[in-house]
Formats: sequence, C-alpha cells, structure tokens
Amino acid sequence: MTRNLLLSLLWSAMSFAQCSHAGKNIGSTPYPLGGPYQGTSFRVWAPNASAVHVAGDFNGWSQTANPLTNERNQGFWCADVAGATVGQQYLYVIDSPGFGAVTRRDPNSRTVTNVNSGNSIIYDPTIFSWHDQNFVRPPLNKLAIYEMDIVAFNATPQSSGTFQSAIAQLSEVSGLGFNAVELLPVTQFNGVYGNPYGPTDQFAIDKHYGGPDGLKAFVDACHQQGLAVIIDAVHNHWGPFQLATFRFDGWNDANDPGGIYFYDSLADQGDPYDSPYGPRPDYSNPVVTYYVESQTAMWFNEYHADGLRWDSVSNIYNTWDGGVGKNPHTGKPGVFLSAGINLLRNTNNLAGQSWPGAFRIAEDLSLNPKMGLVTTPISNGGLGFDSQWNATLSYFLRKDFPSGKTINQSDVISGMTSTFNHDFLQSIAYVESHNELTKANSRLYQLVDPQDPTSRTARKKAALAAAILFTSPEVPMIFQGDEFLDPSWLDNKTPLNWQNAQTWAGIRSLYGALVSLRTDAGGISPGLADPNLNIYQQDKTSDVLVYDRFDQSQPGSDDVIVVANLSGNVLNSYQIGLPYGGAWNVLFNSDSTAYSSDFGNIGPVGSITAVNVPYGGQPHSATVPIGDYSVLVFGRK
Repeated sequence: MTRNLLLSLLWSAMSFAQCSHAGKNIGSTPYPLGGPYQGTSFRVWAPNASAVHVAGDFNGWSQTANPLTNERNQGFWCADVAGATVGQQYLYVIDSPGFGAVTRRDPNSRTVTNVNSGNSIIYDPTIFSWHDQNFVRPPLNKLAIYEMDIVAFNATPQSSGTFQSAIAQLSEVSGLGFNAVELLPVTQFNGVYGNPYGPTDQFAIDKHYGGPDGLKAFVDACHQQGLAVIIDAVHNHWGPFQLATFRFDGWNDANDPGGIYFYDSLADQGDPYDSPYGPRPDYSNPVVTYYVESQTAMWFNEYHADGLRWDSVSNIYNTWDGGVGKNPHTGKPGVFLSAGINLLRNTNNLAGQSWPGAFRIAEDLSLNPKMGLVTTPISNGGLGFDSQWNATLSYFLRKDFPSGKTINQSDVISGMTSTFNHDFLQSIAYVESHNELTKANSRLYQLVDPQDPTSRTARKKAALAAAILFTSPEVPMIFQGDEFLDPSWLDNKTPLNWQNAQTWAGIRSLYGALVSLRTDAGGISPGLADPNLNIYQQDKTSDVLVYDRFDQSQPGSDDVIVVANLSGNVLNSYQIGLPYGGAWNVLFNSDSTAYSSDFGNIGPVGSITAVNVPYGGQPHSATVPIGDYSVLVFGRK
C-alpha cells in the first residue's frame, strides 16, 4: 500500500486546497527529483495562527518573504516555495493573536540540526537505495530478539555509538542466530547521552545516531543479515524537555499548558495531561491521532521496519499507569482513556491491513487485571497487539538467583507458564531488559555474586537462566551484552566492552547454541518453536524440572525434552521420564567445558536410550548424569 493511499485511509475526510506537490503530506515535501521544477511544499498545523511564514536558507531567513496560505481545514497552512531544496534549513514563524510571533521547528521534519536551538532540515524520504528485497520476516514462534541501544552497542569511551558503527558489529548478533533486533527509541531526543525515552521530535531520527539515512542503512544491513528490525515507539508521553510540539502555535492557557498537541490539564478524566513521564499527547484530537498514525506509516514505508514495540501502553489507555498506581496530582487511580484505546486499536488495525506479518508489540507492565485485553483481537474487544512484554520470568529469576537464596521451583514454573489469553506467543520473556538495567551492577550474573560477578557460580546461574529462557514457550529476548557477561548498564553512555566477547567466548557460544535450538535453525529442535509445554516432572527433593516442548496436534513428531537442575548439586544418576522409547539425542548441555573450562562437563554424550520403564508420569525413562545449575536438552530428530 502506498504512503498516500494509507494516509487517505487514515483521514479520508481530509481535503487540502493548496500545495499540489505536497499531496496529503504534512511537513516539508521536496518536489520530485529530476522534475521540471525545484522547490518544496511546506504544510503545518497551526489552528490558532493569524499568519504563518517559513524562513530558511532559501530566503535568507526572511520572516516575511514566504507566507503560508490558510487551507481552512483543521487549521493547516501551506505554501510552495520555489528554490527551497533538500538539505536546506528552515523554521516556521507563527503569529497567534495575543501570543505574538514564535519560531518553531517542523514537528514532521525527518531531521533537525539539534534540539536545543535547532532548525528543521528539508529531506527527501524517497531517494534511498534499498537492497533488502529478498528479506523475509521470521514467524513469531521462531523469533529471537536482541534488544539494542545504538548509543552504547558499538561505541568507545570517546565517542557514542551510531547506526554506522552498529552496522560494523551486526555480524556478532546475526552470527549467534538472532533473527530480530529491537531498537531503543531512535527519534530525536535531548542531548547525545540523554534519555531516548524522552522524544523531542516524533518524525526526526536522532542526528547523533546518523539521522534518517543512517537508520535506513542500518535496517538495510540488518535485513541483508537476516535480522528483522523492531522500532520502539513512544506515545504515552512526549519529552518532557525541548519538545518541537510544545505550545506549537504559541497558544496556551492555565488549562492547556502544553498547547494544541496536548491534553487539557484540568480535564475531568483523571488529569490526562500528565503521565508519569511527561505530557501526554491529546488522543481525542483527530489531528494529533493522525500525527501519531502517520508516524506509524513512516516507520514501515520509509524505514522498512518489521514491527513496532509501543512503550508503556498502560499510559495510553489509562491516565495513570494502567489504573494500578495513584496519580499524585489527584490521589486517585487512573481513569481509562477511551480515546487512547481507540488510537491503539485503529493503528493496530491499519498496521495489520497495510503491512501483514509486521510485529505489533506492546509494553504493559502495570499488572492491570485487564492486561490480557492488550493482546486480545480488536474484534473481541481488545487492543489488537500480537504480543507484549512479560516481566514475570525476569522477576522470579532475578529474585531467586542471587547468592544465598534457594531457587524456588514454583517461581521458575510461574515464570515459564505466564501467558496472556493462554497463548505463550503473546508473551515476550526476558531475564533482563533495559528496564532492569537502570543502575550499575544490575545484570543477573552481578546479582548472583556481587563480590565476584564472574565466579563459576555466577556464570553457571547465568547460563541456567539463559537456558530456561530459550527453552520456555514464550518469545525470548535478551539485552545487548548478556551473551558475554558485559557489565554495562543503561546510563546512556557506558559502551559495551567487546573484549568481553573474547574473554567469555564460551558463554557467547552457549547463547548461540540456545538461540539456534529455539529457532530450530538446524532442523533438530522443532519442539522449541511449538506452542505447547508440559512440565511433567517436578522433583522438589532434588530441585529438578523436566518438561516437554511439543505440538499436540502432531504427537511424537517433534518433542524436545528439557531437564533443568536448579540446585547446586551434581546428580550423577538421575532418572527422568520420557514420552517415547528409543534413542534421544543430546542437543545441549550447559555444563559442557566447551562453554567454560571450569564447568563440570557432566552429562550424557551423543544419545540416551529410553527404556520401557514408566517414570514421572511418562511411559518410558532413562537415567542421566547432570551437573550443578545445569540444563540438558534432548530431541529425536
């Protein structure tokens, strides 16, 4: 579906009278490259303005030379400016009665000079040369996600990371078998080492990362290496600092401190202006929702994104954190925002129709009783997301794994079996994400042994946690650096130390083995991508779990059996139940010395034979050795 057709569907009633070159586009639209004319159309929303001009490199920054015409439609203004070309800078000069003249960046510009006192830059989104025509997205059941923070992924202490520097290191991700990268927000934010979750310009790609062409080159490179790209979209709040949209046309009052793009601060629905993180865009305003929906179109059409991860949707459908926490301004729980619900439904519906197969992912960590509605189909009253982040496994592993604590078997089971609507693929599970790494020394292995974070026990438990994650039926995700015990954290400036990938090359290989099994890259572990889980042996005496990953519609065709020793004891002869007789191949042993020379290398080699002796509720069984804090994986292929 073309961009213009999609925008027509988004707002079929829109009828612009001016700027034929712009079509229905908002922002700066350069005339077609190679056409008979050179120039740019400018369209901007300023409903309270009495006059709007565009000033820039093309007119010597005159504030009067190029007036825009009021299109008499929702407050839009437009003008064609001959001679305004790609790469030139500009600002809007807006006069509103009672507020004087203000100069503003273009909220729809794809790139800006900077956010503190910056200008917008004319950009042509149509001329990038793509090379990803043969890329095919992986299915959700075989997705293995690598969460990446561009500023730190491939940086140095002297320079922050960029899209280009990340491209140079992409093979370290694809080489392990990951098939998706999920980027922390990449739209413009305040400062080089600021918070990417404080977006200032919703359409502009961060200039320090490499701007719009840098992101396109990154996505193109990812696709050529078999990596889908998921973009983090932040619309539960904007800013709160240096916003391009704040008091955009000058107008504001005590009830509307943010101006035209933001909610009334004294509205009767639980003060929707404020979210826990900054001012909330006004989802009840059709121009604002069109703005958000158009950004969605941008990600897919201009940047070839494979999916979106919506940040904190609990603060889009509710005025305060899903209604669980209390708004400090009112002292009351939040109130559901029907306009926010409609925004999410409409955008997901359009994404599903326009980009079939694209991933629609939500973050909702509010523990609201209605969280299941996030991934319920729109036709059944839900929000229509495919999947959502689920912190249950992370919570229990990070609670139980630290030194001196016993790993609670029930906690691990709770983390593995946590679902939405009884569908494991509606959960994206992880040991840690950027949310857990907001302070130093917060990686799991560091929590296990704070005094000696890379001790054998710390590494064994980290490997155990990874094995549980990748053999669980939920969609697995790791945060960058987990795979080689990196100590970096989300201070927005500490880079990954890639020397650790050499120091802990064995742990990195362990992750690679697990990812390949989870995605069934070798065709030997199809059960790990199947939808069913049966934890049939729960031995609280030895603290061992045995579980089957399988497709119940095809009995015996693809079962994968996992044995997890949650204790620090070596079990030299441990009986496990098995659903089928005959040979079971050893697919993985986390205790292998291939992963660390001080691991025990305890476990069967090659294959085991299931004999006709019932055990653990299964008709067959075998006896195997297993190391401390270790996982064995068996398959029949």
